[in-house]
Amino acid sequence: MELADIANTMLAVREPVSLVPQRFLGKDIHFWFIITGIDSHWPIGKSLANASSVMDLDGYKQRLKDGNPKQKIMFTSFYEDGVIWPDGSKEKVDSVIFATGFRSNLSFIKDLGGLDAKGDPLQDRGISAVVPGLYFVGLSGQRTFASATLRGVGPDAKYIVKHIQKSAK
Repeated sequence: MELADIANTMLAVREPVSLVPQRFLGKDIHFWFIITGIDSHWPIGKSLANASSVMDLDGYKQRLKDGNPKQKIMFTSFYEDGVIWPDGSKEKVDSVIFATGFRSNLSFIKDLGGLDAKGDPLQDRGISAVVPGLYFVGLSGQRTFASATLRGVGPDAKYIVKHIQKSAK
């Protein structure tokens, strides 16, 4: 968003950005997550912890609506001077910044049998359901709504460490 203020910027996306309000009833949404317990104590699945949602900071929703920056479905490949869009058109670009977001790519553990058909780890609260000694931290919906956030990673890591300590006895 900030680059769009000073340069011709295109936001290439897999799907249009889904923005959720950052503030509710005059308070930051994270305030409400913490005081209601949703943040760290409410176990919910991936269906509610949507990795494609982005907090609407500083009027991002309006800026996207106004076309600053423009959004396009992700390009399909590069050519020597830029990118090729899904319709086959070429666009010269000076730079590409990959902001990959929060989707994990754990394909390197596929041969261990540790992933489901969608490529998600077979796990229960961060503990591999298939591979002994394999653990995860930071997965969306891992234990709570906050699992994929800075606030949630610490408690999830603590949970994993306790499990490892119990298993070592």
